[in-house]
Amino acid sequence: MKKYLKNLSLKTKLIGNAGILLGLLILSSAYAIYSMGKIGKELTAIAEQDIPLTEKLTAISSHQLKQVIQFERALHYAAILQQQDTALTHFRKTIKAFDEGTAAIETEIREAENLVKMAMEETSGETLKQFKSLDQSLKNIEQQHRHYVEQAHQAFVAVTQG
Repeated sequence: MKKYLKNLSLKTKLIGNAGILLGLLILSSAYAIYSMGKIGKELTAIAEQDIPLTEKLTAISSHQLKQVIQFERALHYAAILQQQDTALTHFRKTIKAFDEGTAAIETEIREAENLVKMAMEETSGETLKQFKSLDQSLKNIEQQHRHYVEQAHQAFVAVTQG
C-alpha cells in the first residue's frame, strides 16, 4: 500500500485529499440538514400543539380561580342578606357571574380536549402516552368541576331558602 501511495503523483494526492475532504463536508452537511429538519418538526409540534394547549390550560385555571372568588363573594353577600337591602341584588349578580364562569370553563375544557385529540392523532410513542395522560386529567378536571358547581349551587339554594 505504501509503495502504491509513493508512486502517485502530487497532483493525484492533492485531488484525493480534496475529494476526501469534500466527501466529509457533504456527509456533515447532509447530517446537519437532517438534524435541522428534525428540529423543525419538533418546533412545529410545540407551536401547533403544546403552546395552544398550555394557553387553554392556563385559561381554565384562571377562570376557575375567578369562579372561586365569585363563590366567596356570593357567600359574603349571603351572610349579610338580612343586614343590607342591596345584598340580594349583589348576591344574584355574583351567582350570574359564577354561572358565566362555569360556561367559560366548560367551553375551554372541551376545546382543550379537542386539541389533545388532534395532537394524539399526529403523535406516537412516549408523546402519545403523555397526551393520553393529559386527556384523562382533563376528564378528571371536568368531572371535579361539575361536582364543585353542583355543590356551590346547593349552597346557593340553601342560602336563598334561609
